[in-house]
Amino acid sequence: PVTTREGAASAVLDFGAPGRKHDTVTLDLDGHDFLRRTRVERSDDERTWALLAEGAVIYRASSSGSPREDLTIRYPVSDARYLRVTVLPGADGASLRIVGARAAHEPAASKAPMHVGAATVLEKTLDPKAKTSSYLLDLGEGGLPVEELALAIDDPAFERHVTLASSSDRRLWVPLGGGLVHRADVRGTRVESVTLAFPETRRRYLRVIVDDGDDAPLQIVAAEVWWRAYEIILDVKAPGPH
Repeated sequence: PVTTREGAASAVLDFGAPGRKHDTVTLDLDGHDFLRRTRVERSDDERTWALLAEGAVIYRASSSGSPREDLTIRYPVSDARYLRVTVLPGADGASLRIVGARAAHEPAASKAPMHVGAATVLEKTLDPKAKTSSYLLDLGEGGLPVEELALAIDDPAFERHVTLASSSDRRLWVPLGGGLVHRADVRGTRVESVTLAFPETRRRYLRVIVDDGDDAPLQIVAAEVWWRAYEIILDVKAPGPH
């Protein structure tokens, strides 16, 4: 691993030989409270490098009561022997160090199918003192084992920390964690993440709290929730109606 004076950190992963597919890498970083963009490159000889992806965001936030992080970078499938991952310098000027990394490949066929449904934005509440905006979402009914939320946001560029909670009655709210949503233009290509994953919940309502800071509230105009398809196998002792 290498750390530059400007604040960038990079590491080269050697898979031992070409031919082993990989499309995600999760970093182990020595550092606190950061938000950085990244670059991923491939090589067969560790001399000539080709760009695989650039602009994906990783972060770690420990300022709230529930620390959050996402240190996984996704990129197009590659079978190159070498992978170079660079964490680009940030505005904070802090120095980060890559102390470990894990690469993997998950074939599309191995992923359980997901179902999608619309969530209605019932209301939006602003809290000028806390500098947050809160959105109340209605899934229409309880019982759906939802585990992902995708937001339709009209703003052209943004970076926001988001906290999620769920409720069955809109009075008692159970925390679900949170994450980061972002959108930016990187060399003419839109790079964004507007999907949040969380532990499975079957409650009807979701509350999305966005930390706006000194920026204007986001224009969240719609939302979708995702749940995993379940397969039920019955042991029928005899043929016939059941």
